[in-house]
Amino acid sequence: MIIHHLRVSLILLIFSPSVLASEIFYFYDSKVHNSQTIFSVTKFDVSKSNKIRAEINKRLVFNSQKVWTTEELEKEARYRLANDVELKGLMNEMSDSYKYLQQALEFKVTKVPAIVLKENGHNWIVYGETNIQKALVLIRNSGEFKRAAKSTQGK
Repeated sequence: MIIHHLRVSLILLIFSPSVLASEIFYFYDSKVHNSQTIFSVTKFDVSKSNKIRAEINKRLVFNSQKVWTTEELEKEARYRLANDVELKGLMNEMSDSYKYLQQALEFKVTKVPAIVLKENGHNWIVYGETNIQKALVLIRNSGEFKRAAKSTQGK
């Protein structure tokens, strides 16, 4: 009986016009959490910047057999940064990889995984859940969400 109600809730939730007008954000660490979903979700992999930094560091490792002066190291690093197409791409990706921070601060996300539903001027956050559908059901069934929905219907 409970499973039937959950299925009906999910079906109504999926086809609800308010969900289609809402924005859903998923903050996760791809080394730990799943990121698959059927919903249109803005995903933020908080581990992406560390992966990019590690790849940049690998590309800037110098041959340890040669004794490098500071000037030679600097010259070689500048050469690699100017001529290595993949390294240039990684450097460009690095700044983009921190864009999740702005959103996390805006939504006051303090840990991952976190699913945020932005709707009618409210941000609803579920921590520790990676299943988007389940998180949306939890949000919609919460007393706080129902009170907020009732107050916006009265306007």
